[in-house]
Amino acid sequence: RAAMARLAEAPPGGPPIPSPRSVYDPPPFVRVAADRWTDLAAGLAALDVLEAGPPLAGSAVHAPSDPLFALDAAEVRQLERLAQRISARLTDVFASRRSDWGQTFLIGMARLASLERSVQSRRLVFLDTLPDDARLVGPLGDERAEGIGAAMRRETARRHEAARAYLRTSGDDRELAWERVEETANRHHELDRALRTDGPIRVASGHLVPSRSAPYPAPRPLLRAHAPSDDALRRARHDERRYARAVRRLHHYNLIDQNCATAIFETINASLGDSRALAEARLGGYVPSRGSLAFIPFVSARAVEARYRVVARQTIPSYRERRLAEMRREESRLRVALRESNPFTSKTYVRNPADSFFVFFTDDAPLLRPVLGAVNLTAALGQTTLGLVRAPFDRGAWLVDGLRGTFVSLVELAFANIRKGSNEWIPEAHRSVEPIPEPASAPR
Repeated sequence: RAAMARLAEAPPGGPPIPSPRSVYDPPPFVRVAADRWTDLAAGLAALDVLEAGPPLAGSAVHAPSDPLFALDAAEVRQLERLAQRISARLTDVFASRRSDWGQTFLIGMARLASLERSVQSRRLVFLDTLPDDARLVGPLGDERAEGIGAAMRRETARRHEAARAYLRTSGDDRELAWERVEETANRHHELDRALRTDGPIRVASGHLVPSRSAPYPAPRPLLRAHAPSDDALRRARHDERRYARAVRRLHHYNLIDQNCATAIFETINASLGDSRALAEARLGGYVPSRGSLAFIPFVSARAVEARYRVVARQTIPSYRERRLAEMRREESRLRVALRESNPFTSKTYVRNPADSFFVFFTDDAPLLRPVLGAVNLTAALGQTTLGLVRAPFDRGAWLVDGLRGTFVSLVELAFANIRKGSNEWIPEAHRSVEPIPEPASAPR
C-alpha cells in the first residue's frame, strides 16, 4: 500500500518508466511458456495481496522466544530504516519492466510485514526461507545432540550474531544484508527446534531466499481461452517423454565410458576442436576421453603427468589428514597412530549412522591394509547377517549397510582403499580448503 501511495503521489505525467536497461530489468533471455504463466500468476497474486492486505500465514513466518532474537533500541531503529528502504524499492519494482516483478513484489511485501512485526514486538520476526523440498536429516538423538548438536547450535548462533552486527554497523542498505540475518536466523531456529523436539532437521544448501509454492486461482476466462485440447496434451506428453529419453542418452552416467574423469577430458578436447595436434601444441599432449583406461582417476592423473606440460600441482587434504598432521606435531606419532587407527578411540571421527560398520581405518596403512581389511570384512559380513534378521523391522537398512561395507572391505584386500569415514559435521576451525602446493615435474 505504501508503494501504491507513492505511485499516486507521482507527477501528473505518471511515474517514470525505467528503460529496458534499468538496473531492475534482467538481461533478455528465452523463457518457456510455463515460466511466463508463473510470472503472470505471481503478478496477479501480488495485485490481489496488495489490494486485500491479508496477514502473513503462520507457517510462513517465525517469531521465536529465544533470547538470541531479542532486539535492542539500535536494532529497532535499523529495522525501521530498512523497512522504509524496502517500501521505496517496492515502488521501483512495481514500475519496472522485469518479467518476475510479481514474485519479487510478493517477497518484498512479506519481508516488510515481518519487519513491521519485529519493530512492534522488539523481537526478531523473520520469514521461513527453507524451501518446500528441504532434505530431512536426523533426528540426532540424545548422545549426538549433546555433542554434535550443541556444537552446531553454538556455531549457528555465532553466525547469526555476526550477521546482525554487520547489518547494524556496516551501513549496507542493500537487501542482501537483511537476507544474511534472515538466513542465519532460519538455520539456527531450525536446528534449535529439532534439538528441542528430538525431530528431524530441515537442511538446504546454498543461499536461502523466501520461495514457497502456493495455490492461486487464475481468472477462469484466461484459463478457458488457453485450455489445450486432449490431443494437444497427449502430443505434449509424448514429446516430453521423447525429450527426456534424449537427454538421458546424451548425459547419462556410466562408470566405464562416461564418468567424472572422462567428462573432464571430453570438455578439454572439445574446447580444442578434438584436435590431437592442437592439444599437443597447447597442452603438450593429448589424453583421449574414450577408449582408454583414463576413466580410472589415478590412471588419468598419471596420463596428465606424462603427457601434459604440468606447471603446478595442488593437493587439498581431507579433514582427517589435516587433523592427523596437527596431532603428529603435538603428540607422539605412535600414540596418534594407535588412537586414530580405529573409529572407537579416534578424535577425528564421530560415529556416523550413514556409514557401514568397520573396525579399522586403512587409508594411512598401505602395507597392513589387507590384514586390517580382512577384519573389516568380517565385521561387514557380521552386519550383513544381522541385517537379514532385522530386515523385517528396519526395511533392510542394516542389510544394505552390511553389503556396502562388504564391498568396500573387499577392495582393501587388494591394497586399495575407498573407505575414509564420513563426518556429519566438521568444526568451523577445521574447514580449511587451502590446497597444499607440491613441486611439479619438469616441463617436457
